Amino acid sequence: MHNIDDVLSDPLWLPHNYDPQSDRIQFLLIPIAAREKLTFLADFKPESDMSTCWISGETLRAASIDSVPVHFIFHSAFCRSTLLVKALGEFENSSGLSEPMIVNALQSQAKNDKALSLIPSVIALLGRPVHGEKTVIVKPSNFANGVIPALLEADPSSKAVIIYGSLREFLQSVAKKGLEGRLWARKQLAHNRNIIPVSLGLDERAFYELSDLQAAALTWLFHIRQFHSLVQAQSSRFRTLPSSEFSERKVDSLNAAADFFEIPDAAGNAMRVAGGSLFASHAKLGGDYEAIMAKQDAEARSKVTEEEIDIIAGWIDLILGQLGVSLPLRAKLI
Repeated sequence: MHNIDDVLSDPLWLPHNYDPQSDRIQFLLIPIAAREKLTFLADFKPESDMSTCWISGETLRAASIDSVPVHFIFHSAFCRSTLLVKALGEFENSSGLSEPMIVNALQSQAKNDKALSLIPSVIALLGRPVHGEKTVIVKPSNFANGVIPALLEADPSSKAVIIYGSLREFLQSVAKKGLEGRLWARKQLAHNRNIIPVSLGLDERAFYELSDLQAAALTWLFHIRQFHSLVQAQSSRFRTLPSSEFSERKVDSLNAAADFFEIPDAAGNAMRVAGGSLFASHAKLGGDYEAIMAKQDAEARSKVTEEEIDIIAGWIDLILGQLGVSLPLRAKLI
């Protein structure tokens, strides 16, 4: 048995999953070394039961948790969001958490008021500093984008950077991943249709008849439409960043994000981090970023695919116009 007070006060114990039947949250003990190696916290596998603990929702709602400010990075997938959270996590006085499973778990219970009432506690738990950091940046999975409003409602001081890629970059990334990417896109579209209200006038048969890349394009469209609406409603709490600008203006992007998130004493960090090994390696796969991307581009290059992307891009442009969405999104970070 673990002492609950010890678990709640130790930032190495991270909330991981939620059981709606028992209204409990599972915590995992994730050492710093393991946290630094993981691309996504959701992928952590405990070595023994001693690294797992369940705490009741009732206890968590009543708990007083010492936390620093928590801000967010939301994204459209395949847009260097993992790199952005890792880079900001290398700033002095800041740490970054990439895709904790608990946010997905609460998203899956989006119609369960008891589950959603745990969001303020979960955010505070994620905001416990490990080494005296003054700010924590959380990048949820884009499967959790449906709870963005609830995440921000939990703390009026929380802010978010939205990073997104172009449609062409998104579709090319899906194509590069082959069958895995195409299945992911269809799964994501089915998910987005349930959590993001966008009326396209398509019936179930029309959705079924979409090509894989058409489905992927609508996946991207749903995210962009949601981001557009969020920024319109609360522009002071959001900044938007096209991934191409992040790639071209690394230092400016990091400086602007640090300023927006009010990371203390951030001067000089952006140049150091942007010039370090982090930007030379692939954020998800490791290894030389340029070499990996060149290899993936060569393997996925197809005249037929490029022609399909051209046609789909024109189709999506028409839909965006009908929805009143223009790119780049407002409230730009830089």
